[in-house]
Amino acid sequence: MASLNLNQIEEKLNNEFAGEGRRLVFWYDDKADFADEVDNLQLTNAQIYHLTPTNQFRTKVLLEREDTQSNYLLYAPFAKPEVYCNHLEDTLLYSKRFYADRISLICADLGIDEAFKPILEKYSKYFAAKERVERFYSLGVDSYDEKTIELALLCCICKTRVLSFEEVLSKILLVEDEDNNPYLEEMTKYNLQEAFWQQCSDSFGYALTDKALDKLLLSLFVTYADKYIAGKIPASWEPFMCNKQGSVVVFLDSFMNNVQCRDRYAALASYAAGKLQAETALTSLGAEAVVQLDAFIDCDKVIIQWLVEHLLLEDLSACLDGKSIKEICELRSKMHFADKTRAQYALCASAYELIRNVRYQPEQGFNNILEKYLHEDWQVDYWYRQFYTAYDSLKNASGFGKLQQLIENIYSNIYLGKLLPAWNEDAVQAAAQKQAPLQRDFYSRYIKNERDRIVVIISDALRYEVAKQLEQKLQHEERCKEEKLEVQLVLPPSYTALGMAALLPHEQLAMDEGCRVLVDGRRCASLDEREKLLQAANSASLCLQFDELKKMKRDELRSAFANKQVVYIYHNQIDARGDAAKTEDEVFVACQEAVDELYTMLCRLPVSASIVKFIVTADHGFIYQRHVVSENEKIPVNGNNAMVNHRFVIGEAPHGNGAGAISLGTVLANDDARYVSYPRGAQVFKTAGGGTSYVHGGSSPQEMVVPVLCVKMDRGHVETKQAEIKLHTLLKKITSKDVNLIFVQTEPVSETVKAASYKLSFVDRNNKPVSNECLLTADSADSDVSQRMVTARFSFINTEYDSHVSYYLVMKDADTDIERLRQEFVIDMPFMGNFGFDF
Repeated sequence: MASLNLNQIEEKLNNEFAGEGRRLVFWYDDKADFADEVDNLQLTNAQIYHLTPTNQFRTKVLLEREDTQSNYLLYAPFAKPEVYCNHLEDTLLYSKRFYADRISLICADLGIDEAFKPILEKYSKYFAAKERVERFYSLGVDSYDEKTIELALLCCICKTRVLSFEEVLSKILLVEDEDNNPYLEEMTKYNLQEAFWQQCSDSFGYALTDKALDKLLLSLFVTYADKYIAGKIPASWEPFMCNKQGSVVVFLDSFMNNVQCRDRYAALASYAAGKLQAETALTSLGAEAVVQLDAFIDCDKVIIQWLVEHLLLEDLSACLDGKSIKEICELRSKMHFADKTRAQYALCASAYELIRNVRYQPEQGFNNILEKYLHEDWQVDYWYRQFYTAYDSLKNASGFGKLQQLIENIYSNIYLGKLLPAWNEDAVQAAAQKQAPLQRDFYSRYIKNERDRIVVIISDALRYEVAKQLEQKLQHEERCKEEKLEVQLVLPPSYTALGMAALLPHEQLAMDEGCRVLVDGRRCASLDEREKLLQAANSASLCLQFDELKKMKRDELRSAFANKQVVYIYHNQIDARGDAAKTEDEVFVACQEAVDELYTMLCRLPVSASIVKFIVTADHGFIYQRHVVSENEKIPVNGNNAMVNHRFVIGEAPHGNGAGAISLGTVLANDDARYVSYPRGAQVFKTAGGGTSYVHGGSSPQEMVVPVLCVKMDRGHVETKQAEIKLHTLLKKITSKDVNLIFVQTEPVSETVKAASYKLSFVDRNNKPVSNECLLTADSADSDVSQRMVTARFSFINTEYDSHVSYYLVMKDADTDIERLRQEFVIDMPFMGNFGFDF
């Protein structure tokens, strides 16, 4: 029985005869299914002519002599005769054949050679539904052969948008239910399972006789690992090796780096690692062998263990694959499992920087100590902060316990233990006070004579090293026209009440018997009290809380700042967290949050409120040590004192017991006869309340050296561009399946040049990838061009390359996927491909 009804055939034939020009259509109906119905066809632009086995010559005379103008449907209720006995064979050459069965129509529509019709008939069950046929059509394949037809069917089952077996396999691997994979079930339903495994062999060289998805998965991971492991892979892995390593590398690279596949890749990698006993196998290979491999997170476990061992040995010269500990941390932090391992590598990198100070020695003389702190030593505080920020973010830090003890010893006993006594030899002497401006002179120095509108942001406990981080962040902001970091000294006691008062305009600072700080005889503890003191000096002044400012909308901001010349904004992120015993260990997290909040506000106010001049400063700094201070380590406090703090004591006489002291009159520039006593090292006084890890008020560069960050922003938008990468290598011909290409970042990152990331790969003229994909980040701010060069390694898939056609290096923006470069290459690799041999 016919597979199509007469109406469908009639519509199809009328389409064939539509248009100008003579048309002859031969319809060989092998089984004579339509012999009784063909004359019922209503053809609008053709005549129906019946062929018989004996009227071929008569037909030829009709078509080529008697009627050379009319259109004819030539219907034969039998199969097409062989060429040697078909007198109409030459006529067929300039005519068209019509097929009435579904498979034949598909072949005719898509230009599939009749020789491949049996292939479609083999999978005729798939073509039984109109929806599935339409899906097959929608792939838009240019030409068909047996493998292409089968690949197209696999693509249809997996509903890929392009003809790609890599897409098919990706869809299959994305299914989380390993026991019930709908795509594999569909392949079995339509008899395509053999075609699938043949494609696995053709595309990746999968050679195992066991045609199981889990074995294929293990083969992919083993083949990929073999590419990046230095030396031989474990013997137990060797049976899983695929023959086409380049294609496997390209596929897994694409899969693991695809945003939609990343989470699934992690699950598959974990499964494969378990089956392959990867942790044991990779551990036996050693860190040197796996430093370039990122297929399994077990590689990071091996490398991190190696890093910790060498850091504990204080072996800063240790290398892997020619890379230092710091370089290894940077490399691995950009690899696939960085989201899970970034904190561990940040911890190791910070430890590396801190261990460099294991033989720390301070300078001699206050001025030299101060200069070295401002230019170098602040980084020790910074790296210590980064170490604990990373350490505290770990769910399980047990493997870093000994390293944490080493770091704590270096910071507390070596660095602070040597720096603070040296600092306190001269810190409160009159000569030392002339080495930097004093905080009490802030208003007269920076604000009093300022004619432009200026905003002062006072961030409680924003110490110098945190302000350095903010300064560096602003250097990459296009709207920041100028940033200059200066410092001022806070004399002990360096605590909030006195620091906030010293930043206000005043003629005289004082402290009453109850140790309440007074500005020109007036209290200054509340926001209203401070605003009144500001307005006494400049009526166009205003005080705001930072948290209230964050809630304001644009119109509210403009209204608040309207007609104001001096605005003090009070920000309390660090001290609020550190001063509470329950949250003092979160103070380093608060430091990062403070940097982010201040940066955001400095960028927002120029646009929303037309503010362009800012000063970011602090009331005091702080010392933080994770070391738990025991009671016998604390300095006992004797006698009657007006005020006792962990880091200072105010009393009628110096404290003694080895503590340093300065007269309160010297601090306040008045005749107050009381004394401020402070530890000469990092110790604390024995007093009730609060924690002892986060402290301030004493005499140390961390507490006394506070930043004055002067910032000038641009109201309008500054045109910026992305940092560009260009090919530096002159090579334009590829002759090896593995090649290194050198790229150069054309300009350093700056105010007008923003960091950018790019994806690079090689494609053929049909845009099909023929190499792995490399990710390069252009983020260097180094002015030396030699320091802005980077090497990318490309691995090419195993296939036959034509040296007479063009291939292209394509670079795309990693964020937008917009193509930024297409450079022509010749690929001449005569030993690639399989030379026609079936292996």
